[in-house]
Amino acid sequence: MVTEDLPSEFLTHNYQHTLALAFAIKEINERTTILPNVTLGFHIATDNSLESTTYILAMELISTKDRFIPNYKCDIKNSPVAVIGGQQRKTCLNMAIMLYNYKFPQISSIDEFPNETYQFNGILYLLLHFEWTWVGIVSMDEGNKQKFIQNSLPMFSERGICFEFIESVTKMKYGNEAAEMIEETDKLYQVIMRSTVSAVILNGEIWTITTLRIMISLLDSEDISRERKIKIWIMTAQMEFPSILMQRQLPIDFLHGALSFAIHSKEVIGFQQFIQNRNPNFEKKDGFIQDFWKDAFECSFSSDVTDGNTERICTGEEKLETLPNSVFETTMNGHSYSIYNAVYAVTQSLKAMHSSKLQAGRIIDYHHGKSDTPLHRCSVGNQPLIKHKQYHSEDLVMAGISCLIYMMSEKVTFTRNPSKELVDDFIYALARWIYLASMELLSTKGRFIPNYKCDFKDNVISVIAGHNGYIGQFMSNILSIYKIPQLIYGSATEMDDNMQPAFFHQLFPNEDLQIMGIIQLLLHFQWKWIGLIIQNPERGKSFIQNRLDMFSTKGICFDFIKEIPKEPVTNDIEVHLTGYFMIYEVIMRSTANVVIIYCENEDMTVLRMLPYISEYVDMPMKRKDKVWVMPAQMEFTSIPFQRYRSLDFIHGALSLVVSSKEILGFKKFIQVRKSSSEEEDSLTRVFWEHAFECSFPNAGLDEDSDNQCTGEESLESLPKCLFETSISGQSYSIYNAVYTVAHALHAMLSPKRRKRGNAWELRTFNQQSWQFHWYLRTVSFNNSAGEMVSFDERGELATGFDVINWVTFPNQSFHRIKIGNIAPVAPPENVLTISAEDIIWPTMFNQAQPFSMCNPPCSSGCSKIKIEGKPFCCYDCLLCPEGKISNKTDADDCFPCSEDHYPNKAHNLCIPKHITFLSYEETLGVSLTTTAFFFSFISALVLHIFIKHRDTPIVKANNRNLTYILLIALLLSFLCTLLFIGEPDQVKCLMRQTTFGIIFSVALSCILAKTIIVVLAFMATKPGSKMRKWVGKRLANVIVLSCSLVQATISGVWLAISPPFPHSDMHSMTEEIVLECNEGSAFMFYSVLGFMGFLTAISFTVAFFARKLPDSFNEAKFITFSMLVFCSVWISFVPTYLSTKGKYMAAVEIFSILASAAGLLGCIFAPKCYIIVLRPDLNRKGQLIKKQN
Repeated sequence: MVTEDLPSEFLTHNYQHTLALAFAIKEINERTTILPNVTLGFHIATDNSLESTTYILAMELISTKDRFIPNYKCDIKNSPVAVIGGQQRKTCLNMAIMLYNYKFPQISSIDEFPNETYQFNGILYLLLHFEWTWVGIVSMDEGNKQKFIQNSLPMFSERGICFEFIESVTKMKYGNEAAEMIEETDKLYQVIMRSTVSAVILNGEIWTITTLRIMISLLDSEDISRERKIKIWIMTAQMEFPSILMQRQLPIDFLHGALSFAIHSKEVIGFQQFIQNRNPNFEKKDGFIQDFWKDAFECSFSSDVTDGNTERICTGEEKLETLPNSVFETTMNGHSYSIYNAVYAVTQSLKAMHSSKLQAGRIIDYHHGKSDTPLHRCSVGNQPLIKHKQYHSEDLVMAGISCLIYMMSEKVTFTRNPSKELVDDFIYALARWIYLASMELLSTKGRFIPNYKCDFKDNVISVIAGHNGYIGQFMSNILSIYKIPQLIYGSATEMDDNMQPAFFHQLFPNEDLQIMGIIQLLLHFQWKWIGLIIQNPERGKSFIQNRLDMFSTKGICFDFIKEIPKEPVTNDIEVHLTGYFMIYEVIMRSTANVVIIYCENEDMTVLRMLPYISEYVDMPMKRKDKVWVMPAQMEFTSIPFQRYRSLDFIHGALSLVVSSKEILGFKKFIQVRKSSSEEEDSLTRVFWEHAFECSFPNAGLDEDSDNQCTGEESLESLPKCLFETSISGQSYSIYNAVYTVAHALHAMLSPKRRKRGNAWELRTFNQQSWQFHWYLRTVSFNNSAGEMVSFDERGELATGFDVINWVTFPNQSFHRIKIGNIAPVAPPENVLTISAEDIIWPTMFNQAQPFSMCNPPCSSGCSKIKIEGKPFCCYDCLLCPEGKISNKTDADDCFPCSEDHYPNKAHNLCIPKHITFLSYEETLGVSLTTTAFFFSFISALVLHIFIKHRDTPIVKANNRNLTYILLIALLLSFLCTLLFIGEPDQVKCLMRQTTFGIIFSVALSCILAKTIIVVLAFMATKPGSKMRKWVGKRLANVIVLSCSLVQATISGVWLAISPPFPHSDMHSMTEEIVLECNEGSAFMFYSVLGFMGFLTAISFTVAFFARKLPDSFNEAKFITFSMLVFCSVWISFVPTYLSTKGKYMAAVEIFSILASAAGLLGCIFAPKCYIIVLRPDLNRKGQLIKKQN
């Protein structure tokens, strides 16, 4: 049993955790019923709060006499069965990186915490209970702060809780950085104290409260006065109260009244008695107790005293229960309770495993291999299973780590040193062995890594990592601790919180540039419906999380996203073949013709294998050609059994490669390469056997082979699918990496070489190797191909990509055609330059550009409409509504034409509208003009008749003057309609309504006067009537003038406040612009009509009551009928006018004027003209008297 992270020299309070572990193991060992014949032990290690050293602790813990860890030391310890981690999350994560590789269970007290969301829910309801909606929060570090903002802050905001500040505690710093820490602490202190919140959440771990105590004490002790406010601290369960030696005298009043969450715990029987019996005089195996005793009781043991000046000697009889709670608690706290439970959890698991094996008749041997001689010193023996390597000893060594591919005849375990006979062939990749290779490179005769083997190699100055990005993740866990530069020539390594990016130098352009180039490539060919194959979740999740949105924002969506399974081991091959077939089936059934394979080199072998998967799983599947789009980290890779497979599956594929040029001398270097001349290069011999299908005489398993390797075979005779003699993009990057290191070394050592010898110079380099990173980051040179090599501010190669088209041939060869490039300095939308006419497409497309969209594009005149339940780039096409167009394919929305245009029938073009108005040239205008002139002529003719027969009785009886005025008004009414015809201008618009209103009012007032005079004349004929004085011209003139003056006043006000004006109506008619007069004020327009209606109503009323008067005087019947006609016309005018558009509105008003005026003319004057012209015999005074009698 192992635990870790107990720095006894600082936190005496944490000693209880050690005792909880010891107490639990003591109980279990005393209860023989739990683990019969098995005794548990424990090993406690401390990392002094330095997370990076946890790797070394983890390696030491798992390297024992019973378990050989390749390249690591053996020890006398028995086999550990589990590791109980410390309280700090980072420490547990660092341990897990090592322990995971060797399948060690790790139990952290953090893991026994309830769910973090559950804890924050509790804090949330605590705040709501006290109605604290204005709070602050202090997190233990910046990472914890950001995690809270992302995951928990929305939960608080939804419940109405706001944060005045969200801050993080600065890390503890010592030495020269202490002043900086105090300054940062002062800023945090001021933020808290100046805030208006009363409650502050402390979201931290056990060290957070210790740091806060130091901060407040230091700031309170300074001369600068600061206002201290009482705050209610709300602490998470991870924060127990610890105290270091220097804090025991510090006040803790700032925590008075604080609220804290704690892990649910109960008092364990016997624990207090166990603590009370602890005595340093008898606990010789407790490596912590003496240090704890000295710190807790402020004394020294006599064995430690050398000068006799110690004031207080530890007797060992001091009582722990006398210590204050801030130093040590005798009751079991939450963290100790978790450790106690963790020990029992491991024990019960062991019991269950032990019992099941006993039932099967087997006994667990926990101590196998006791007779082995333990190894206590650094040794160059026991070399690990790093089967193939090449080494040349010089003053400085540049290391290269590559994850090779092997096939294992047995499943690999880490319980024994693997045998060389296990290696069958290059198939299987073990990325976790990168740790072993990293440790071997670090441990040299010039640098001793504690607890690790020595070796005869010289100084390693840098490591060139393999083509797969994930290799860097494994490698960096070790190399970053010792500040070894790492040059990555494959895809970018995903950085996490445990990596130090300053040690990475990527000979690979910015990956965002590659993604943007792929997006621009898809958009160039309008491929918006694609498939995506990514690596397994451990390597491909970054792409989904960080890159997928870049495609969506550009309108590209995915028919499918599939992950390539992890590399199979022997027992899982059948399962993986089925998994590969499922991927192949999805690809072939997909309607997407373009598939992105965003993977690494080894996945190319899977891609080549996909068309033939159906042969292994016996599930036939019809094959369709696809356009494969591959990133630069995916170069052509072939394994031996694929050498005779056709390459037509990738014919027409498009891929990106790092921009490169041919290196002079490289081909010649390859041509003279012979296996027989490379004695120290074991990798070349293995490659030779596989490439030429032969065996060397001493090749072990292949001794009986008929085809013997001579070593003189020519690499140029190999097909390209096995070996390329021209330099590839990744080989070009390795070439540049070597020169980068060389130039950086030159820059670093040049000043020293002028003053000192080489030996001192190299020794200085060993002592200051961390300085080498700066020289690597700032290096800039031209390589032998004339291309500049330099890094940008992020440590990435400042270059771009070439776009390659793959053309394959039946003889297993292929050709790469450069069709474009991706420039690193261009704007994001212009990074791609491509020559599409040079592309060779897959055979199925008959050299036509492939179409890859979810559905055919919407033609112009239509817009896209989303299909429910399908991705956003799947849509139906909807014809644009009336008044709108779309003039491009796949328009998201239709848009209206400008006001002076209208859509054509196809809704894909805007046509200029025709300008129209009621003109004299069109039929309607001519008809209305003719009608107006005709009735004007009739009016003039009637006037002439009445003037000619002015002395006849019938003319005299009808008030000649009013008759003349009425006829002239009707004549002008007919003529005023001409103002409504023709193109409107300012004068016409001002005159036409006012002229019509005044003239018609004169006509109506004349009719009203005639009607009133008829009534008064009848009344005046009665004896003694006083009405006689009102009968005469004066009354008629007064009526006509007053009524006309009222209408003129209304028209004048109209022209003064809101006069009519010419207007172009763009909206009434779809295809026309109507030139019209805007009336300015609709109220004034209807006021004019309303006054005429008022006159009409009075005239009709008076005439209706006078209709039974004697015929000789009675004109009322005709007036009544004329008013009925007039009212009918203008009542029907209003709805007709409002429902009419364009030039027809003017036509409706002209018709109403003509119709009403003609009605008055006909109804009033037609009977009189009939008598005057056709029946003059009735136009005699005697005839009138006769009628009267």
